[in-house]
Formats: sequence, C-alpha cells, structure tokens
Amino acid sequence: MMKWDKLKIDIKKGTDSLKTGMKKVVKQAVTEVDVLKLKYEREKVKRELSSVYQRIGELVFDIAAEGKKDILKDPDINRLFNEVSRLEEIEKRLDAEISETREYIKVKKEPQKEDSA
Repeated sequence: MMKWDKLKIDIKKGTDSLKTGMKKVVKQAVTEVDVLKLKYEREKVKRELSSVYQRIGELVFDIAAEGKKDILKDPDINRLFNEVSRLEEIEKRLDAEISETREYIKVKKEPQKEDSA
C-alpha cells in the first residue's frame, strides 16, 4: 500500500504545481489584457487629438481668409488649444500606465532569487 500512498502524494503535488502555474498564467493574461485596453484608449485619444488639430487648422484658415490678424484671441481657437492640452495630458497618463504595467509584468516574470546566506 506504500506505493499507492506515494503515488497519491505525487499526484497531489503535481496538481498543486499545476494550479500554481495556472494562477500565474491567468494573472499574466489579465495584465496583458489591461495593457491592450490602455493601448486602445491611447489610440482613441490620439485619433481625437488628430481631429482637434484638424479643426484648429480649418478654423485658422477660415479666420485668416476673413482677414483677421489676431488669430490667437479667437475664443474657439483657445478652446481647441485647451482641448489639445487636456488630450495630451491624458495621453501622457496612459503612456505612464502602460509603462508601469509592463514593468509589473517584467518583475513578475523574473525568477525569484533566494539568497543563500
């Protein structure tokens, strides 16, 4: 009966190792999905920023075509400039979050070194 008991212990150890490994894989996958979500959000912000730049260009052209000289005093231009600043801040925040999440992944992937003292 000892061989049977040893086999049960080995199967239990193997199952425990498999569970631990699967937990790590699931955590890694969730983190990777988080990075993808952040990248998607960043791309949306970039598209919106591009659209705002285009609106600024069109508005500046229209104002210049009207012969106005002081384009920077136009309230619509200033509103769009503020929008650019807001979007650029969001983009920087998303870049930082992506970097932090990638760093977290790197740290988690590195094998844990045990000090032998």
